[in-house]
Amino acid sequence: MFKEVDVVLWVEHKDRELDSYKEIAKILKEKYNLSSIIISNFFHSYYLFLYRPKLVVWNNLTNNKGWPDGFIWEVYGKSIEYVSHRWEQLLSPVNFKFKAPQNDFEKEIVKLFVWDKEFKNYLLSYGVKKENIFIIGNIANNLLFNIKDKKEFFRDKLANEFSLDKNKEWLFLPMNYNWAFFSDEMVDSRIRSGYDKEIAIEYREYAKKSLREFILFIEKIKNFEIILRPHPSITEDDYKKVFNEILGYIPKNIILNKSYSIREWIIASDIIGSSWSTSVYDAYKIGKKSFYFTPFSRPEWMNTYWMDEVKNIKNYDEFLKFLNEDNNLDLKIENISLQNFAKQVYQLQKNKTPKPNYLKSIKYIKNLIKYFIKDKLCKYFNCFKVPKWQHYDYFEKKEFF
Repeated sequence: MFKEVDVVLWVEHKDRELDSYKEIAKILKEKYNLSSIIISNFFHSYYLFLYRPKLVVWNNLTNNKGWPDGFIWEVYGKSIEYVSHRWEQLLSPVNFKFKAPQNDFEKEIVKLFVWDKEFKNYLLSYGVKKENIFIIGNIANNLLFNIKDKKEFFRDKLANEFSLDKNKEWLFLPMNYNWAFFSDEMVDSRIRSGYDKEIAIEYREYAKKSLREFILFIEKIKNFEIILRPHPSITEDDYKKVFNEILGYIPKNIILNKSYSIREWIIASDIIGSSWSTSVYDAYKIGKKSFYFTPFSRPEWMNTYWMDEVKNIKNYDEFLKFLNEDNNLDLKIENISLQNFAKQVYQLQKNKTPKPNYLKSIKYIKNLIKYFIKDKLCKYFNCFKVPKWQHYDYFEKKEFF
């Protein structure tokens, strides 16, 4: 009934993590002869019961209580390794405390893979054990760097599939206005999780007014193919509603699209812009002409060095000037992060022998059944009854044996 596997790579958002994990799984198999599976947090968590891993990877493994973090800890305890690599390591000040390690599990048990010394020092300042932190680099940048010379290939592919004009310039906008769509209940939830109440309220209002100015801004851009990509937790329908509320229509040269990963669109496009998405900084670092749309000064609790490093524009006139500016970036990209990641996983799992206590999984039986049903609803019934914002994150479990 139970299947042995060396590594479980556990995806939160398909677009963000899946491609990197597939590359890591290939390296683990080809170089270290390690087996692995890639599963979705939203659909496949029940596989944590069916497989016996030596090591589990998730982007933000922060707790050992509840589902699904607590489930795997209670079943396996210290007999396996837990790795968190924190997909978001370019933090704004408002998130320093909110994203900080909060408990002994994250500070003393979990192994943390970080991009650089700066994030390592941040974790140390919150009490994480030094020997549990490993600098491996940014795997997302590594993947983007590996395909940076394939612009024409991706441009042809995406143009054909989505009827885009290859002769026009493409403006890709991976937006991060998710706070603008937060309900009162969601804001209250963030406050209960550690956000300062005044900042949380201000954050939503700042995102809402910035989103409105953004809609008015891109409506003026006529000679580009504009690809607007909502944040993973926001749907295309959410943006359609905002366009209709503000403009009464969606301009014909704008497509709302979550297909493929951000990487293909970054490479295929001529200009990359956003509100405060880290994807723009990733694009900037591989030499793409990039900007942040900043119609209002960022509050101190949001401002960061990396958002200031990229060009900031506040209106359409500044955008026109930006188009005529040179983009002279001295590329300094480290491109062996995927290899570093796989090597460190190999080292950590070597001496582990899973010793599951399945009796402790009984209290999670409802969760196991729920996720099994969600998986089958998406696989066979087009995600019937599954929350719409989760649909795009569905994929079938990947095995590398």
